[in-house]
Amino acid sequence: MTVDVFFGTIAKVAGWILPVVGVIVLCYLAVVFKNLAETLKTLNKTLDDVDTQVNKLDTPLNTVEDICHSVDEVHHNAKEAASKAVQVVNENKGAVVDWVVEKTDMVKSFVQSKQGDAEVLQDIQIEEDE
Repeated sequence: MTVDVFFGTIAKVAGWILPVVGVIVLCYLAVVFKNLAETLKTLNKTLDDVDTQVNKLDTPLNTVEDICHSVDEVHHNAKEAASKAVQVVNENKGAVVDWVVEKTDMVKSFVQSKQGDAEVLQDIQIEEDE
């Protein structure tokens, strides 16, 4: 068999097979495009449903956003108040120390007077028992 005969045979076989393969590929592409069109219709409906559901979430999300802003404002104001309180205490720490010492002395004297009253009451009770 010569090279000319070999290539002639291949050309003849290709002349029969290629049109069949072309028809099969065209049928396959038709099925793919049909499924693609159906998928796009379904996708459009799905996107509309998703859009509706997202629109339903707008109101709760706005509420959450408002709450977040409120919490941020409360945090900021609490931080400012604590800062100012520390500043006032630092500026007036002498007065604060004097106030604490005064209250401590008052409590000590109160406790000592109650202990004295308790001793007197105890002495009275001992005398009554005898």
